[in-house]
Amino acid sequence: MFDAIFLQVLNMSFTASFVILFVLIARLLLKRAPKVFSYSLWGVVLFRLICPFSFESILSLLPVNAKPIPEAIVYAATPEVDTGLSALNRAVNSMFPAATPNASANPMQITVFLGRTLWLLGIAILLCYSVVSLFRLKKRLKGSVHESGNIYLSDTLGAPFVLGLMVPKIYLPSSLKDEEKQHILLHEQTHIHRQDHIIKMLSFFVLCLHWFNPLVWAAFFLSGKDMEMACDEAVIKRLGSGIKKNYSASLLAFAAKRHAACGVPLAFGEGSAKSRIKNILRYKKPLIWVLLVLAAAVLLLSFGLLLNPLSSSLLLNAKGVNILPESLKSSIYGALAVDAQAVELSASELNDVVEFITKLSVGKTETASRAGRDVNSSSQIHLVYEGSGKDDAFYNLYFYFNSDFSLVWAYNDIKPSPVYKVKKPQEAKGFILQFFNSANEKVNSAEDGDLARYSVSKYKSGVVYESYPLDNTELVKAIVMDSLLKSTLLKGADIEALEEYYLIEQVFPQENERHEYYVYMAENSEPVVQFGKKGMCTKLSSELYYKLEERFP
Repeated sequence: MFDAIFLQVLNMSFTASFVILFVLIARLLLKRAPKVFSYSLWGVVLFRLICPFSFESILSLLPVNAKPIPEAIVYAATPEVDTGLSALNRAVNSMFPAATPNASANPMQITVFLGRTLWLLGIAILLCYSVVSLFRLKKRLKGSVHESGNIYLSDTLGAPFVLGLMVPKIYLPSSLKDEEKQHILLHEQTHIHRQDHIIKMLSFFVLCLHWFNPLVWAAFFLSGKDMEMACDEAVIKRLGSGIKKNYSASLLAFAAKRHAACGVPLAFGEGSAKSRIKNILRYKKPLIWVLLVLAAAVLLLSFGLLLNPLSSSLLLNAKGVNILPESLKSSIYGALAVDAQAVELSASELNDVVEFITKLSVGKTETASRAGRDVNSSSQIHLVYEGSGKDDAFYNLYFYFNSDFSLVWAYNDIKPSPVYKVKKPQEAKGFILQFFNSANEKVNSAEDGDLARYSVSKYKSGVVYESYPLDNTELVKAIVMDSLLKSTLLKGADIEALEEYYLIEQVFPQENERHEYYVYMAENSEPVVQFGKKGMCTKLSSELYYKLEERFP
């Protein structure tokens, strides 16, 4: 369970890091704007660091996957992350140790265990430090004098702060003058009214969870500064610009003294005096239309950062898969090959397979694997479509799957595509095997004989020269299978114009189906098998062709 939580925290921290970078850039652009806008953006960061879930949308501004580290990485033979950035994937995945066969523990299990242990140790240290510091502070506050309500005065304080969660108390230095006390007290009350003391404490506990991420530390301190400056602006807006001078003087005086709450994350003290004074002196109440524009911009940015990017895309839309949907839908021939066995697809099956490929969802980014080098195909879909040019050429499309159907890549006779993860490998496996088994039933042998009936005839000058009885169908089955397993289909010849050829007829009585395979020597003196009189052809092995000639002279 702790491994799953640790990996989930890593995922949230990774995603939040990019949100923090967006907010840092926006913070620079909003430098002259009221700080309430930049402060509100930190709420998106807090959400990302706490919540592991969000909605997926094309409107997301994040350039990375929200869950780059899968839980199964601990037990994977080849551990991989999918960040959404190919270069980063390759850099990170190359550092992962591969699984060791017959070892008592997977190297990745050890790596995750050590990381989890270090993570928990860091959390414990931060919490212990905070609790000890809080007890020390409370010990110093024992002599505080209750003034009224939740306000306390202390001679040992150098600066005001808020302490407490459910019943927050305001602690003020006893040395404050009445005029200073008014706006300083209003500042602290504004914090409480805005629930800043709760947000600050929640932020600290989130920091403890993500202590290993330097960007989270930066977000913690910068959000604290924005919180203080937003509160300063609220006080000036309420009391008027006339207090700027005295208010700044008070902050300067506090800065000269050591903060009582310094080093106590659970106590809610004041922030950097220098940046706050500069912000106070240049603060001007903006025009209404400016506020509306800024609010709209911040809302849109927040919305885009809260949404997760789409974790999948259609295979045909994936980068490097240079296959048009129109070409796929105009397919006129199809075959399935699984574990070195192939079957042709009927017209209805072809349409179903085309629809399957059209709707196949894959991961947004390519994997680090390379077809043929890191992963091999055990299943293949072969489609052929006729071009629209003057030569009416045929073009091949190939879709390859690995053994567990978790990876897929395509080939368009020119260049193989990158390898992508299949989003639902079990569904893909079930679909392909269902069609393969259904079609394969027609050619497999049954206990009471072949479901398919074969006959062989030899033609010369378009006339039957001789028909041969078949006491053994192994050779013709081998020829049919060899032709179906071939990758490239070529344009067939005009059968009636051939001087000599063989016709292999394959009949399925139960299905009332009949297939014709024409075997002949092409003009380049290579044997080929043609599917139908006007169909395409594929090369046949010379060994099978010579066996055919020898068996049926």
